[in-house]
This record gives sequence, structure tokens and C-alpha cells, in this order.
Amino acid sequence: MIKHEIKGYDISLDIIKTIPQARALNVENSITEYDTFIPTSTIYTEGAVIDVRTSDYVTLYWQKSASDADNSCLRIITLETSGGTVDYREVFDGVITGGVISLSEVVYEIDKAVGVNKKTFNVVGLNYIRFDVAKATDVGTDSIFTTKISKRPTP
Repeated sequence: MIKHEIKGYDISLDIIKTIPQARALNVENSITEYDTFIPTSTIYTEGAVIDVRTSDYVTLYWQKSASDADNSCLRIITLETSGGTVDYREVFDGVITGGVISLSEVVYEIDKAVGVNKKTFNVVGLNYIRFDVAKATDVGTDSIFTTKISKRPTP
């Protein structure tokens, strides 16, 4: 058989080309323990730093005890290095006033009731992240967050 008769053969490159028929599966890593948060005030309790340089998504899982009056606040912090001292906060486009868009910090508010929940975060292009938790107000009993994470690797 002559090489140029082989399907997918590129004579200019002298190779057989293949075309993927489906994207490779993007398998999640197993769920691992992350941190326990017991926010006692409106000042954020910082979680451990997570290396996400080879991940597309991180899922945070949490079990939360009830508070009698306080919702809780969760935020994701981006860091340049694992020991980074500058906290980069997630923002979104806020209200447009007079043609100017004000940026607002993203804070996820979690109800005061007992909860078992999860939230997936897009971390494409980030190096390191950290999750922080605080009380929305400081009037009720303290909730306890037991958390785990999983990372979906970049294909």
C-alpha cells in the first residue's frame, strides 16, 4: 500500500492525522478534608491555602450547625503564591450609574439553619485560593462548618 492512500495521511508532514471523536473525560479527584471553621464575629476566619494551578474547578462541601440568629458569609480569595499576603477578592459588575459600572465584592450568604451543601467554583487561570467564613452579623450563637474539597483537573 502506498502511504498517501492511508486514511488521514498528510504527505506534507509525513504523519497520520487523528481527530478526537470526543473530549477526554475530566475526572474529579477524590473528596479530601479541608478545614473546620467556627466564625465568632464578622471578621473572616481564613481557611487553608489550596493549590489550583492544575485545576479547572474546585468544589467546596460543607456541613454546618445551626445558629439561633446569624447567617454566615463565605468568600473565595485568590493568592499569587502559596504564602501570598495580598488577598484578591472575587468581584462582579454591579449597578450601572451614568455609564459607570461599579464593581462589587462577591460574598455568598448562607442561611443560619443546619445545612449540608456544596458549591463549585471556576478556578481556571488561578494559582492558589483560600475560602474564608464569617458571621453576617454578630448577634447569635456560633455555627461550626466542617468542610471538604474536590478538584477537577485541567484535561
